[in-house]
Amino acid sequence: MDRPDASLYSLEAGLARATARVPEALAALESRRRTDLSGLPPGALALLLSRRPADRPPVVVVTADAEAARRTAADLSFFLAEAKEDEDAVGEVLHYPASDITPYLDVAPDRRAAMDRLAVLFHLARELPWRF
Repeated sequence: MDRPDASLYSLEAGLARATARVPEALAALESRRRTDLSGLPPGALALLLSRRPADRPPVVVVTADAEAARRTAADLSFFLAEAKEDEDAVGEVLHYPASDITPYLDVAPDRRAAMDRLAVLFHLARELPWRF
């Protein structure tokens, strides 16, 4: 009898373990001022955070690098729009891009990144609603 790929079984087992811990992770997010979540597969953090009730205080998500931040923001926007069953998740997820150059280089910063950073700062300064 041929056995399907063994990685499928490890994936199922990993998902079963992760699903069992979702309520505990959500409780930690609600009860603690700071919660460190690491070792999650791509997209899992965004899925977990999207399950937080919308009436809870905003959450600041810190990632390891700029690519992880961009990916997490995109995943969060996807899951929040899916939960609302429409595409109206605009302004709920703010992505503050990292500075792409050092202050010691004689090069102008990327204009798009500077505009994105200013848009987030404007959003926060005007106290517009946001979740992540």
